[in-house]
Amino acid sequence: DIFTVWLDNVAYRGQICQAAKLSIEVLSKFNCHFPRTKLGVLKDLVLGVWGLKRRVKHGLIKDLESIPVLDDAIRQKLVVILDNLAMYLYYCQSNLLCSAVLRSFEWTMLYGVNEYSAVALAKAGTVMGAVLQDFKLGMVYATCALDLLEQINSQEARTLMIVHATIAHLSTPLRDNSKPLLHAYESGLRTGDTDSAGLSMISFIQIRLVTSFSLELLVEDLSSFTQQMKVFERQHCYEIGMIYLEFLESVLGHHPDQDMFAFGGNHVPKEELGMWCQGDSRVQETWDLLQGILYFLLGQYEKCAELSLHNGYDAHWKGSPGSPLAYLELLSKGLSSYAAARLTKKSKYKRQARLIHKRIRKWASKGNPNVIQYSIIFDAEKAALCGHTKASAIHSYEKAIIMSARGGLLLEAGLCSERLAVLHTELNQLDDAKFRLKEACKYYTELGAHCKVSMLKELHGDALQLQPPQTVDSSLRISELSSRLSSSH
Repeated sequence: DIFTVWLDNVAYRGQICQAAKLSIEVLSKFNCHFPRTKLGVLKDLVLGVWGLKRRVKHGLIKDLESIPVLDDAIRQKLVVILDNLAMYLYYCQSNLLCSAVLRSFEWTMLYGVNEYSAVALAKAGTVMGAVLQDFKLGMVYATCALDLLEQINSQEARTLMIVHATIAHLSTPLRDNSKPLLHAYESGLRTGDTDSAGLSMISFIQIRLVTSFSLELLVEDLSSFTQQMKVFERQHCYEIGMIYLEFLESVLGHHPDQDMFAFGGNHVPKEELGMWCQGDSRVQETWDLLQGILYFLLGQYEKCAELSLHNGYDAHWKGSPGSPLAYLELLSKGLSSYAAARLTKKSKYKRQARLIHKRIRKWASKGNPNVIQYSIIFDAEKAALCGHTKASAIHSYEKAIIMSARGGLLLEAGLCSERLAVLHTELNQLDDAKFRLKEACKYYTELGAHCKVSMLKELHGDALQLQPPQTVDSSLRISELSSRLSSSH
């Protein structure tokens, strides 16, 4: 108890990396050691993953009911320290995170089921599903975690948060994970686990952002959430939530300093946002990603592609494995790279676009249902880039518009309509280009992306001759597109 309280106090004062270091020292006194070199970390990961796969292959993971309950009082306290260590390492972005996760799982199998066993299974699923991208095996551990949660009824918020924020959506539709995350948020608040509650709500917000939930309503949700995190003194979740809020305000068209390509200043001064980024690498990572997405939404494709080349096309995914926002990361960086390649003919953008396209195809082949439309969009961009397959590009764009509109993905439908308008313009098909631009504006208006609509009006106002915003009748456009696609065959 003394060690646990002491380490919590160190972390609470903002010295999270120091708390992680001290936790490792405490655990080492009880024969729980961690690798000290990169080679040691790699060896630890390889052996740990081999163990996870072996247990599934031989059916050992399904025999959890036969594992006794941990009754060693000292080991129970060490389990708490080990679980907290994983959280510290996550915030510090340490390469020892997977080692801590694997030890938590092994302790359950070796010493018995404890109050953190469901969390340990869920984190093992994250290693397999999100880090190693073995979605099926990740879901095996996630399912076992949920089954064990029903037996021990402990750490509900943490378990649900990990399963539905990092694993389940890799094999199931994104929207299906919203309610469980909301339940995790409520459970965390009810039990005092405000850290898990905050992370659950951030993932909930990410899913709503990716799945084209109304931006105005999303701002209302974020405003309430950030105030709660401020009251609970959960500074990390508060800062992340405020950055999302400032980003959404910019997409809605609220620019205090009239700079539509930057966000901040609506709720928090830009100087304070900068200080947050300097003090927390994960806040900086979120800022960089959202800045790139803002460039992407406003047609600054080369800027988004350059930012991607500088930080890495999957920087957010690597920093937060399994994050739902990774879908928007790959879409924005992939489409921007293709667009920049078409504009500049530079090979560096082509290479990056192909890498992202390959990643999307890989996920689709492994059964991820949330990237199918992305694969079609990138097929269209690739065909348009090649030049001699324009008809194939048009067909793929129209197919992506139908799929996105049917799924209520207004952002994707608007982007495809806009990109198709660009292609029609290149082919001197001006009437089709005007039609697609108007369709794009309607989708963006329904989403609430008024900044995007204003930009399109400024660029193409004469051609658009836009009427006041109206509610989109998606079914009419879907029927029309379907008939056109059928006739094209």
